[in-house]
Amino acid sequence: MSYPKLLENHKGTTIFDFDSDQYALRQRRAYYHINDYPILMHTHNFYELNIVCEGEGRHYIENKNYPAKKGDVFAFPPKIRHGYWTAEKSGMSIFHLLIDKKILTRYHYELNNFAGFHILFEIEPLIRQQADDAQVFLHLDDAYFDEFLLKMDELVRLERETFRGEDTLIALRSVCFLCDLSRLISSDARIDNVKPSSEEALCIVKTTEYMNANYNEKISVDELAQVALMSRGTFLHSFRKLLGTSPMQHLKSLRLRYAAEMLESSNESIAAVALACGFFDSSHFIRIFKEAMTVTPVEYRLSQSGKQKK
Repeated sequence: MSYPKLLENHKGTTIFDFDSDQYALRQRRAYYHINDYPILMHTHNFYELNIVCEGEGRHYIENKNYPAKKGDVFAFPPKIRHGYWTAEKSGMSIFHLLIDKKILTRYHYELNNFAGFHILFEIEPLIRQQADDAQVFLHLDDAYFDEFLLKMDELVRLERETFRGEDTLIALRSVCFLCDLSRLISSDARIDNVKPSSEEALCIVKTTEYMNANYNEKISVDELAQVALMSRGTFLHSFRKLLGTSPMQHLKSLRLRYAAEMLESSNESIAAVALACGFFDSSHFIRIFKEAMTVTPVEYRLSQSGKQKK
């Protein structure tokens, strides 16, 4: 099957905004996208989960593309360019679940009980962007697919109804759905089509799981290399090849993300946030945070508080 190497960018918008009235995305949090293809390259400011339900085609992420068939699961954090293409005769049906960042912040601690959640939305999309042959995305076999299809149908049904408390129920069902998928990606069932070339990726994924579980502790490169069962040099090379960054830079980004979530969702002091997220002290945390976010932790908390009031 011939397919385009690259897809065009979406002409309607550069980034889909969850709160924009143009596309009414808050009224389409769960739906099936059927036979209207290609889905041109686009980004958005929310998290998205896709499951291929029928047909086959190609999944595009940044400048890479992969086969997409029934049972394949693709997840996207904000600001990642992606799209889909299919041959006219084959058609496709893809389940879409759109997830507001605020929901993931609210249920951060519950979701973080599953190492697979971090892999699903943060690590695996990075590997897809960087590696040509390391395919470690989740694939649902027929038994798992039938189980999850019932849950997908339920989410779509709820989205079509209007009732008091619908936002709360859809948010909770979405979180449970993500927990179920995260459980799979953390287990032996996470990949049924692992290639020998993906074994390196799985070793690196173990180190990201380790960082995610221990980000508030002191972690060294040598320690991570031991987790990966690699020499220090091989580990550093493999990590950068697969994730496009160094282990310590990834760890810093992880700590900053969790710090931002704490600033949004709690009233903990800046010192407490710094300690909880693995920074040496408050001054070190404030300096690193401002370098990355262009504002201080206090300014960030105030800006997020203003958005929530709106």
